[in-house]
Order: sequence, then structure tokens, then C-alpha cells
Amino acid sequence: MSFWWGLTTPQRNLLGKVGTRVRYGTDDQILHQGARDRHLVVILTGVVKVVTSYSNGLAKVLALRGPGTLLGEIAALTASPRTAAVSAASPVTALLINNVEFAAATRADPALHAQLEQALATRLLVTNQQLVEASIPAVLPRLAGLLASLGDQLDTNVLPISQPDLASLAATSEASVARSLRELRAMGLIRTGRRRIEVIDAPGLRSYADSYDVKP
Repeated sequence: MSFWWGLTTPQRNLLGKVGTRVRYGTDDQILHQGARDRHLVVILTGVVKVVTSYSNGLAKVLALRGPGTLLGEIAALTASPRTAAVSAASPVTALLINNVEFAAATRADPALHAQLEQALATRLLVTNQQLVEASIPAVLPRLAGLLASLGDQLDTNVLPISQPDLASLAATSEASVARSLRELRAMGLIRTGRRRIEVIDAPGLRSYADSYDVKP
């Protein structure tokens, strides 16, 4: 369960009062890498893209995050610069919460602090799963597993992601992604459009990914 929807109604009401709702259009920047602001962001609707950029000019898509996700907590807790940028992959409504107000709320409510810890632990589990999926040598089953996982994480069968971003997330080339998507379409597992992939058969994607056997 996501951070926001794991809260009680009184807890959500409290954060809603101290926070500010902001709407973002697709591709709008929500958090900037390297910035020293310390507010937190809760995604209420829509999907965001988390990207880190390197000094050589390259960028890596780290994750897609959906409704209920808490973002920016590391900078808020450690006072360190933002380690990644966050932009809207679709129209997004977010709740921006001042870090001082959030800290006061967690001190006053141990259950809210526990929910924050649970959110951080869940994030770690998801990251570990992504590392396992990324270790699959063959691109097609790797992509099948990734698309199934994204559908589960975002709680939607329509993923707002472009082929270049999917290639970055899957740690492979755009050409390999294009070939794999064609095959998955031919199997009837997905449909694709401009900057979107619709998962038609999530169990089929998982089954295909799980059936991959590494040959010695």
C-alpha cells in the first residue's frame, strides 16, 4: 500500500491542511536534481518520472511513481541536495508539504512516523525487485517482467511511458525495446501508442518473464 492511502482519514486531513495542492501538466518539473529545497511531495493523481542526470550529460530513468507515493523525503530528512529530478509523466495533482510542518506532524503522531518508515521500506523492496528484473540477460523477458511490475506499482494497465524512457529504465537500447514491444504486441500481451503502453495481459507478461531460463 502506498504512503498516502496507508494513512488514516484524520492523518490525511491534517497533512491536507498544512500542504498545498498543485496541478502539473505532462512534462512539468516537480522536483529539480541538486536543488536544496526541502518540501515533500505526495502524488495524489497521475504518474511521475524520476530521473537522475550525470556530469557527462547522460540521464537515467530510475522509476515511475503513481498515486499515493511520497517523494522528496530524503532531502527533507537529511538537508542534502535533491538526488534526482521528478517530472510529470501524465497530468498530475500533488500535495506539497513543508518539511517543518511534516516533521512536527510525525513527532506528534508516532503512527504517522511509522507509516513513513513503512513507505521507505516498501520503496527499498521495489528497488530490489527492479534490480532482480534488470539482471535478466535477455531483453524480451526483462521487459515483460518490468511492464507487469509497473502495472502493479502504478495500479493501472495504461503506462504513460515513451520507448526511450522505457529503454533507459530497462537498461537497454531503444532498438531492443522496439523489437521486444513488437513481439509482445504479436503475443497479444500489450498495445502501444504515442508515449503509452497498455498492458492487456499482466499474468501473461509475468508468466513469460518467469519462464525465462538462463542457459549455462
